[in-house]
Amino acid sequence: MPYLSANDETRLYYTDLGDGHPVVLIHGDMMSGRLWERQTSLLADRYRLVAPDLRGHGRSDAPMGEYSVSVFAEDLRALIETLDLEDVTLVGWSYGALVAGTYLRKSDDRIRDVVLVSSVLFHRLASPDEDVFVNFSDLVEDLKARRPELVWELLDELFGDRAGGRTKRWVWHVCMESALHANVGVFEDFATIDWSGLRETFAEFDRPAAVFHGAQDDSATPEDVETVARDILRDGSSAVFAESGHFPFLVETERFNREITAFVG
Repeated sequence: MPYLSANDETRLYYTDLGDGHPVVLIHGDMMSGRLWERQTSLLADRYRLVAPDLRGHGRSDAPMGEYSVSVFAEDLRALIETLDLEDVTLVGWSYGALVAGTYLRKSDDRIRDVVLVSSVLFHRLASPDEDVFVNFSDLVEDLKARRPELVWELLDELFGDRAGGRTKRWVWHVCMESALHANVGVFEDFATIDWSGLRETFAEFDRPAAVFHGAQDDSATPEDVETVARDILRDGSSAVFAESGHFPFLVETERFNREITAFVG
């Protein structure tokens, strides 16, 4: 199985399928690269699709230590440089969009364009003066006390009304593969993210960028998505998935893959 070593020697697992233009797919918190299988299996005849498991998630190592967008961005750099990828389309979903933005803050010379998918980032970029109304201390304690039940409740909210029970159970099992201390670290990191710095990064990004979002995803509104694409990104476009919540690539897979293909070319 393909692994690479991060700067601190942490082993990071990744999937690498297909040939051609490289598309790197970054998953969200608690998840893993497994969630992109409907893209890696259906688009590998067009592109080289690389889907890492972030440290502490999936099949990657889970050392004790820091779990933050900065650490994940450095791991992403190690992946891109180890595989010597150039002109990359970087796709970040949910927390992965924050990782993508943090990577771009540090270096974007290997990135051709970016797709941001279903993230609270959109609301924070569009409405920088508003807080995210989440009590992270309570959430962390709840996670420690009853992670299986809490994750199931979160998935119920995030999927909207179109996903079947089997898909939800599959995603739940993927979540249970992640390390609890990694999940806690990510939740704690949310409270310290430099949203204004990310806003500046995306405002300065001068290459094509797309914003995809599910209409049933309460982490941002369609208006937020349009504001980010029109007013913040220099070369932005948007797509709203009417039947999806937080997982448009699983719920509306055919359209999602068409949108990715149209954007990448």
